[in-house]
Amino acid sequence: MKLTGVEKKGGWLCSEWNLTYRVGWRQICKAAQLIHHDMKDPEILTGNAGDETGISVNDEEEILSLEESGHLTIRGVSGLIGVPIMITFLNQLDLVRVTVA
Repeated sequence: MKLTGVEKKGGWLCSEWNLTYRVGWRQICKAAQLIHHDMKDPEILTGNAGDETGISVNDEEEILSLEESGHLTIRGVSGLIGVPIMITFLNQLDLVRVTVA
């Protein structure tokens, strides 16, 4: 991964990362599943440009069966660093956006 930019917006630090290669929906869901496991009060949002839907996930296995869309966002309080975090994966691209409080 390569950090391509960081910007401060209010009390948030927003960064963009280029992955080594483009990722598909299955890989995005697997990454979200791993992140979901280590978050407190996680939320998942999926959708396409301008249209986002919140997904209620009761079991981490459900993440692997989410319907494909343009992006997947997972947000909550990181168990690792203890602050709110939001990670957005863009489907079929090599771009990930990470926002940390």
